[in-house]
Amino acid sequence: MDLDRFKPEHWWNVVAVAGGLIAGAAVSQQFVAAFLIGLGLLCFGIGEWINHPQRTEIARSVVVNMYTKTRSNPWKPTVIGISFDVLGIGLFGFGLFRLLFAS
Repeated sequence: MDLDRFKPEHWWNVVAVAGGLIAGAAVSQQFVAAFLIGLGLLCFGIGEWINHPQRTEIARSVVVNMYTKTRSNPWKPTVIGISFDVLGIGLFGFGLFRLLFAS
């Protein structure tokens, strides 16, 4: 994971940052359910960050001798990325369960 790839335009980065902020705020308030929800969002965002590697293509124009560089982030799942996704969804679900049903 290269920090140069972090851009807030990508939704997975926003989810990861929001999860980190929620988890950090929950620690100071000792709010376990919110901590689990924030940690789940953080893990899911990291998993999607891993699953969306940056791809650069260089296309050559036939009519005009010019090259164009395009960048995209297609979804390319990896074992580590899917593992983080599953862990994040599990933590988020467990935190939501504790928030709604635990006394």
